[in-house]
Amino acid sequence: MSARRKVCAVMTRMAVYVFDKYHFTINAFSGSAIMCVGDIAQQNVERYHGLSDGYDWSRTGKYLYNRSETIVTRIAVIGSILGSVQHVFYRSLDNRYPARDAFTIAKKIFIDQTVCTPLNIIVFIYGLGFLEHKTLAEINEEFKDKCAMIFLVSFSR
Repeated sequence: MSARRKVCAVMTRMAVYVFDKYHFTINAFSGSAIMCVGDIAQQNVERYHGLSDGYDWSRTGKYLYNRSETIVTRIAVIGSILGSVQHVFYRSLDNRYPARDAFTIAKKIFIDQTVCTPLNIIVFIYGLGFLEHKTLAEINEEFKDKCAMIFLVSFSR
């Protein structure tokens, strides 16, 4: 075996070990990263269509200062929450339905779309609204405006 293959094998074993040992933490942080990358992608679309001139990093970062004066991004907070919720949900779904036949997979997708997706939408819109210090009436209005479209886009994936 070449040195390159040995290095790749060692790195693969280390990655598998880390992902297995810290699965929950990785899911929580990857949720944050995906939310931030998603916002940057959305800003690319807006720039392409001439709706903005450049990147709005404060939109992606949307800083929130807590009592200890550490900076936490709002989108990352919501991504961590969603990543954590999804980790627990999908792990319990796999434990409840361990088979991998077509019927079981269809059942899992149906449960995901009817239980987890609406929960994720609620956590996303209300969580981000509260972190942006919006009133409940403003958040409810935003939920009415965006919920159906988010659900349809999520359902089409």
